[in-house]
Amino acid sequence: FQAEDGIRDISVWLEFRRVLFRSATKSPYNNVTETMAHVFEMDDTPGAERIHLNHKANTFFEIAPDGSMVTKVQGDNFQIYVKDNNVHIKGTCNITVDGNTNLYVKGNVKEKVDGDFDLDVTGDIRMNGKTVNINHGTMGAARIGDTADTGDQGTGSHFDTNSAGTNVIETGSGTVFIGD
Repeated sequence: FQAEDGIRDISVWLEFRRVLFRSATKSPYNNVTETMAHVFEMDDTPGAERIHLNHKANTFFEIAPDGSMVTKVQGDNFQIYVKDNNVHIKGTCNITVDGNTNLYVKGNVKEKVDGDFDLDVTGDIRMNGKTVNINHGTMGAARIGDTADTGDQGTGSHFDTNSAGTNVIETGSGTVFIGD
């Protein structure tokens, strides 16, 4: 994560913003309600207007003077939408997960990308489906039994189970190799 002023750690960046906005607060503009465990601020300081709600566990949300909003959840977070949910981001979206991610969709999934789609995986990629169509199986898709221009001369290595010069994709080890 790259925040403003080159700060990379999100927790440091969040604390930096909180201290920055609090330092701009001036009486009598900052209205604070504080209990033994919680703080609610509505700051009307000109140029530093903000709303801040802080729970004793340090879960908070804050709306900054520029309309930016920060939400920090110390424990688990759940969002439940009884009807539709739409997200439109007019800018870049960065998501970092320091653990595993599971996505369960009970219907269909469709992704549309107007530009390029880069997938960088350091481990294995596994796909399982009744049918796997690449380009709807009609435009350059490789299927077992198709001929391929691999430049194959039948070297006899464990990668090359077909006869010399046939350039056929075979099932051999269950892996499809095209080219080197």
